Amino acid sequence: MNNEPKRHDPARPYPQEPPQQIITGPSPTALAGGLILLALSLLVIVDQLLGYDANWRHLIPWLVIGAGALGLVLGIVGMLSSRD
Repeated sequence: MNNEPKRHDPARPYPQEPPQQIITGPSPTALAGGLILLALSLLVIVDQLLGYDANWRHLIPWLVIGAGALGLVLGIVGMLSSRD
């Protein structure tokens, strides 16, 4: 057995790493947050124009729970689609 370390052959170049893939575009979390706020603003406009009485005592906790669940889902998707 030869215990000498392997030496680099100068006739062959070092293996190069592939270029990193850069993911462009807006963040999914920002898009989802914007859509949630847009939906909420449309709900408020409908409430004001049509006199629809939204029960905010029951609606706001569900909106917070939905936003938290959406944040968790987007976080998991973000971790699975690693941005190395």
